[in-house]
Amino acid sequence: MTDEKSQPIPPLKVAIIEGTGDGTQIPSGTMAVTPSDHQPNIRIKVVAPIVAILVRAGNTFFVTFSGLLAGSGLGLGVLAGASLKGMILTALLPTFVGAVKDCATIFGKLENRWPLSTGSI
Repeated sequence: MTDEKSQPIPPLKVAIIEGTGDGTQIPSGTMAVTPSDHQPNIRIKVVAPIVAILVRAGNTFFVTFSGLLAGSGLGLGVLAGASLKGMILTALLPTFVGAVKDCATIFGKLENRWPLSTGSI
């Protein structure tokens, strides 16, 4: 039986959206240390709300666009005769809807943080 030394668990990276919490400012790169060696530490990355919206919109666009490409390019006949321009325009609709939903979520949290400035008390 060999004595194996356990390797440390790499930190878990978590992104939070700036300004949507209780007002406490956490600097990006902060490490939250867990009390056990069997749990990963947490490294926090703070992102601006517009960056979070753009990243989510980009993700939605590329997932939708890749699905359209796969449906038309693999001979499935799902989008027979579809043009590249048409697929791009088709992928923009769910991207726009998702971006509006993300804006509503983020700005709703911002409103909860500053209720006096929005008149909702």
